[in-house]
Amino acid sequence: MKMVWVKKQKNGLLLWQTVCFRRGPTLSVLIIGVVCFGFSNIASAIGGTAPSVFITSPGAGMVAQGDNVVVDVTANAATPATITQVKLLVNGTVFATDTNSPYTFSWDSVDYGTANGRYSLTAEALDSNGLSTISAPITILVDNADLNSDGTVNISDLAIMATNWGVTSGATYSQGSILDNGAVNIADLAILATNWGTTDTDGPGGTQIAVGIAVDDSDQQNNDEIANYAGAVGTNPDFVQWYQAWSEPLYYAGQETSVVGNNLTPIISWTSDTTPLTSISDGSEDSTIDAAANLAKQWPGTLYIRFDYEMNVSSSEWNPSNLGETPADFVSAWQYIVNRFNTDGVTNVQWIWSPNVDCNGLCPFDSYYPGSTYVNMVGLDGYNYAWVDDVNWETFAALFQNSYNDIVALAPGKPVDIAETASAEANSSEMTAGDSKASWIQQMADYIPSNMPAVTAITWWSAEGDQATMEVNSSLTSLSAWVNDIVDNPTYQANLP
Repeated sequence: MKMVWVKKQKNGLLLWQTVCFRRGPTLSVLIIGVVCFGFSNIASAIGGTAPSVFITSPGAGMVAQGDNVVVDVTANAATPATITQVKLLVNGTVFATDTNSPYTFSWDSVDYGTANGRYSLTAEALDSNGLSTISAPITILVDNADLNSDGTVNISDLAIMATNWGVTSGATYSQGSILDNGAVNIADLAILATNWGTTDTDGPGGTQIAVGIAVDDSDQQNNDEIANYAGAVGTNPDFVQWYQAWSEPLYYAGQETSVVGNNLTPIISWTSDTTPLTSISDGSEDSTIDAAANLAKQWPGTLYIRFDYEMNVSSSEWNPSNLGETPADFVSAWQYIVNRFNTDGVTNVQWIWSPNVDCNGLCPFDSYYPGSTYVNMVGLDGYNYAWVDDVNWETFAALFQNSYNDIVALAPGKPVDIAETASAEANSSEMTAGDSKASWIQQMADYIPSNMPAVTAITWWSAEGDQATMEVNSSLTSLSAWVNDIVDNPTYQANLP
């Protein structure tokens, strides 16, 4: 029987994608007519409110290489019930149970013995009324023994290990100490042998990437672009990204209504505009930050904030050089905002640090990185403007690969968001050369899973009336490519957590 696929858990309704298809003892399913219920829906059907539960860390797309993965879970019961236990499930199988808050689990990706690949983590919370809820899943990548991070465990990794064989202390993971204990010996070789020939897209989880759209929200509601996209491709995106200035509230009521009503995850690109970064870090802007933090706490679920994106290019008015400031001032401002949110009691925000691609080395971004403690996800913005900007046609790989290599080295283990991208339609001379927007989309869809294993999300620019015809439905061939290679592709069916 075919059931309708739905996406997220919001306001007690189990809406995330896999609920109607999960099997086994970890999820009870009740089917009434053509409606599919999970635990939290059953709770409503029989009376009572099920607990809420979500995984707060790690973020989706973490790369585990010999890592002891610490999983933190937040669970709350409806008064007067209490949480009695929280379970961590790996690919649907119970891995561990915790009965005391804070709920923290330690999953050693090496000792667990799983093959390389992507694995789905979920948490199940049970309360004293016997009601339970399973969280939305997050996906992490186990990539053990891939010492040179080329995506495959092969002879080149064995050669690295051989070079350092017998070292008893001081060796790093990339030098062959897969257990990360400083030594390179038979235990590390056994792990390499177990994973020999695997690639970073192997494993039962498969590659999983969420797809969203970036909109220019002039009506403060996001409705037009969401409806335009859904009408063109036949379904909503997983998430929507929009833009808020420093002088505006973090979001408007109409935006919340639209995003929650469409079951979308929000990403807010929040910019300081011409506000001096030093005035943020010295406390002069605390009232603005506190107001934003208060709104963030009120959002019903996880809220992603992408502060001062593309900070490394001078075309951004918040680029520090435009204000007579430095990358260090940017870092201080970023850290101050995150710390202020934490002080204000915000627990539902994920921070995305998102520079522009490095312009072939002309706009490097490393010096703007605030540090792993202050960032949950990293992103990259890049477009194929081609004739619109009087530049050469660029493939997705040419635009992103070098910057991707840089950012995963700069922020190891962080999930990567292709935070803004799109392609113009080809003009007549570009079409003569064999280029097209449809082929650009197809090549992107094929390229990311094989060459960018840390990518967990892509965001397509989808503003109506853009002069570069960036929307996915700018032509029938482009729309067909998007639907066939992205919307209907199992690789691109994930959700942001």
